[in-house]
Amino acid sequence: MKPTDVKSSAETSNVHRIGAGRFARELFRRFAPWWMWVAVALFAAGFILGLAVDLRWMIVGFMILLVILPPALAFCYYSHALCRECFINTLPHTVTVADGSLAVSLYVRDEDSDDGSLKELRTEYFAPESVTGYELKPDSCIIELRDRNRGFLVVPASEFDNPDDYTRLTEWFRESVAVANNNFNKITAS
Repeated sequence: MKPTDVKSSAETSNVHRIGAGRFARELFRRFAPWWMWVAVALFAAGFILGLAVDLRWMIVGFMILLVILPPALAFCYYSHALCRECFINTLPHTVTVADGSLAVSLYVRDEDSDDGSLKELRTEYFAPESVTGYELKPDSCIIELRDRNRGFLVVPASEFDNPDDYTRLTEWFRESVAVANNNFNKITAS
């Protein structure tokens, strides 16, 4: 099955968004610089030494935490979280395969209605070549995107009314990754 063979109406998810904590975990797991994790380890070591040996080690650990980590977190946030490939996770959205590409429809609260209903803001489209990887977890699928920037999209399995729709969507991701890798191999071979 090619990515363009998937019917678009069957794979539409319910409106959902991921929480801030999960978004931060996925963002920092993918994009945090290696030295940020070294700073966290130094903070932990300073904190433990502060409890066991001398309180001054704890102060050194907190200095590392409060001086080095904020710029690293700001780097991850401004360099990655604000690009369209990542921020689509934070707004209410639906995921659909439409016309052979991944369509993410973004929604905002309708200020004109009293019941807090949602209205569509816009739809972001990602070609099959933009899907460069995916990770199946027990409760969701995390899609690696690379369009203009690197990013990811979390698709919870619970947001589909029919489990077969979720399965077909993950099959589309698998086929898209194969297409992207094949195109990459053609480019590097020439």
